[in-house]
Amino acid sequence: MARFHLPFASEAETVYRSVCMFLLARELVGVGEAHGFARLTDLYENLHVVNRDMSRRLGAATRTDPARNAMALLDSYTTLLPARSNPRCRN
Repeated sequence: MARFHLPFASEAETVYRSVCMFLLARELVGVGEAHGFARLTDLYENLHVVNRDMSRRLGAATRTDPARNAMALLDSYTTLLPARSNPRCRN
């Protein structure tokens, strides 16, 4: 997704791009329907861990709010997508 980054994408655009890239990657490597979207949820949970630790490092390196706010915004997407893919959380 970094190759086709959209800096001011909405939540809907981000979810759409994430799901589409996940499905495309799954097709390209030939993985079947074995786990559905559970693997995507796992990937986003791991991304949350990376973002959390990066935020801690940024917090130790700088006390400015813009760097911390940027990480917080970026990390908010790691909780958005798994919530949207959960059937109990759909609108």
